[in-house]
Amino acid sequence: MIPNPGRPRLRRSALALAAVLSAGAALAGCTSMPAATMTVGSGASATLSVVASTDVYGSLASAVGGDQVAVTSLIDSPTKDPHEFLASARDQLAVKDADLVIENGGGYDDFLPQMVDASGASPVVVSVAEVSGYPAEGLNEHLWYDVPTMERLVDELADRFSDLDPEDAPVFTANATSAKGQLAALAATEDDLAESYRGQRFLATEPLALYMLDAIGLVDATPAGLQDAVERGAEVPPDEFLQAIELATNGTVDLVVHDTQTPTAQANALVENAKTAGTPTVALSETLPEGEDYFTWMKANLDRITEALAR
Repeated sequence: MIPNPGRPRLRRSALALAAVLSAGAALAGCTSMPAATMTVGSGASATLSVVASTDVYGSLASAVGGDQVAVTSLIDSPTKDPHEFLASARDQLAVKDADLVIENGGGYDDFLPQMVDASGASPVVVSVAEVSGYPAEGLNEHLWYDVPTMERLVDELADRFSDLDPEDAPVFTANATSAKGQLAALAATEDDLAESYRGQRFLATEPLALYMLDAIGLVDATPAGLQDAVERGAEVPPDEFLQAIELATNGTVDLVVHDTQTPTAQANALVENAKTAGTPTVALSETLPEGEDYFTWMKANLDRITEALAR
C-alpha cells in the first residue's frame, strides 16, 4: 500500500484559534453547562472521559472502551464540515474534563490541540497521524480510510485506556481484539476487490478515500490540481477542470468518487457530467452517517464501491 496518497490540506487555523479562545473566555460563566456534543458509552460504570475530534474516532474509542468510557465527539454529523469547525463553550469544557483526547493530526483538526492548550488541562493525547507511522511530509490526513492505521489506533487506545484504568485492562484488551477482527474483515474485502478490479482507474474530487482505493488496487487518474483546489474551496484551473470533465465522460476512468461534506460548484458539475455520461459515481463522507458505527459505515462504503465497479 502507498503510505501517503494525496496532498496536505490548507487549514483555517487562525479562525479555529479565535473560536477556541472565545470559548475558553466563556467558560467562567458556563461551568454548569453540559459538556457533550455527542456522548456514547456513558453509563454509570464509565470511569474515563474521552473527547474525539470526530465521531469516527469516537466510535472506535467506544468500541475499545465499552461501558468503561464516556466519549464526546466534537463533530458528530455528516451535515457539519470538519474544516469549518467552531468550538463552543460546551466543547471547551468537555476537553477540560477529558482524561484522553483523540486527534486526527496532520493538519486536519488543528482546533483540538488548540483547545487542549486553552483548557490548561493535561489529558493523554492520542494523535492518529503519529500512530500511523507515516511521514508527516505529504501526509494524506484522511487516515480513517486506512485499515492498517485503524488497527494500530485500536491497539494504542487499549494501551492508553489500560494505563489510565488498570483494573479494566482485560476489558480493553478483549474489546480491542474484537475491533481488530472487524477491521480484518474490512481488509479482507479490500483484498477480494483487488483481485477483481486491480488497475481500474478512478477520479476523486478530494483525496478522502485514497487509502481505501489504493488498497483495492485502483489507479488515481485525477488531474493534480483538482483535489487541492476543491479542498481549499478554490477554483480548479480551467485546463485541469476541462481535463477532469473529459476523463469523467469519455470512458477513461471507471469510477468518480466525491466527498459529500465539502461540495463545490465545480465538483458538483464534474459529478453530474459523469452521471450523464454513465460513469459510475460513489458519494463518501468524512464523518459517520446517522445511526452507523465505524465498522458498519466502512462496510457500506466498500459495498458502494463494489456496486459501482461492477456496473
